Amino acid sequence: MTSTLDLSIVIVSYNVTERLRACLNSVRAAGDEAGLSVETLVVDNASADGSADMVEADFSEVAVVRNKVNEGYGAACNSGAAASTGSVLLFLNADVELKQGSVRELWDVVQGKGRVGLAGPMLVGPEGDRQNSVRRFPSPGVWLLDGTIFERWLPARILLSGYKPGHRSGLAARVDWVEGACLAVRRDAFEAVGGFDERYFMYCEELDLSRRLRDADWLRLYVPAAVAVHHGGESAGQFPARSRALFLRSKVQFAERTWGAGTARAAAAFYAVALALELTLELGKLLLPVGDRSGQTRSARTLWKALGMFIRSVKPDA
Repeated sequence: MTSTLDLSIVIVSYNVTERLRACLNSVRAAGDEAGLSVETLVVDNASADGSADMVEADFSEVAVVRNKVNEGYGAACNSGAAASTGSVLLFLNADVELKQGSVRELWDVVQGKGRVGLAGPMLVGPEGDRQNSVRRFPSPGVWLLDGTIFERWLPARILLSGYKPGHRSGLAARVDWVEGACLAVRRDAFEAVGGFDERYFMYCEELDLSRRLRDADWLRLYVPAAVAVHHGGESAGQFPARSRALFLRSKVQFAERTWGAGTARAAAAFYAVALALELTLELGKLLLPVGDRSGQTRSARTLWKALGMFIRSVKPDA
C-alpha cells in the first residue's frame, strides 16, 4: 500500500467505553502537538456497551471499523492497518493514554536511520509506577514457567529475572521484544512479515511479530523518552477464566510455531498441571477458617472454568 500519511493510530476496543474515551482524548492531544499528518481508527470488536456509537458521536475525526464478531486482537489490528495509509502504524490498547511528546518520539525513532521495524514506549501505571515491559526471547524452560503458579517460586524467579531484564537507562535500546499495549511499527516492516498472526486470538501476538521481524533483520527498540499510561487488563478482566485459558492456549501456539509440536504438547500438559495445582491450593484455602472466603470461592471457580476451557481449546498443531 502506498503511504499518504505520516502516522496511522489503530486502537482496538472491546466494551471499555470510558477508557476508550480517555485514550482518544490523549490521542487527539498527542496528534495535535506531534506536527505530523495523522489518522486515527478505532476497530471495535463487537462491543455491546455503545463504544462505537460514542466514538462516532464525540470524535468525528476518528474512523470506526465495526466488527460483527470479536475477531481477536491481532486480527483487529490487521483490519485497522489494512484500512489505513500511514507510513508508521501505532497500535494502542484502548486502556492506554499517551503522554505529551510520545507520538513524535516514537515516529522519529521508527522513521530514523537504520532498519527499525518496531518501537515501544515506557509503560507506566495510573500512579506513575514504571511497568517492566522489556522482554528477551524466551527459552522453552522460561516459556513453561512464565505465567504459571511456578513463577512465584524462588528458582523460577531467578530464571525469569533474565527473561524480564528491565531497562533503567533513559536512552533508547535494542531489545528482543516489548509488551504490546503500545507499539509503533514501520508499515514496510509490518507488511513484509505479514502483520500479526491471526491464529493468536489474544496474547503472544506481539512476541510472534517481533520474532518474525528479527528473522527478517528488522530492529526492535525500547524508547523510554516516549511514555504511555497503561491501565491494564480491563477488557480481559471482564472474562477472567476465558482470558486465562486464552493466554495459556496462545503460549502453546507460540511453542508449536517456535520449537515444534513436541514442545507444544509438553507445554499443554504442563499448563494443565499448573492450573490444576493452583486450583487445588485455592480449594485448600477454603478448608481453613481464615481469609476472604467469597474471594477464595470466586478464584476457585475462575480456575476451574479456566482449566476446563484450556483443556477443551488447546490444539498444539493448529
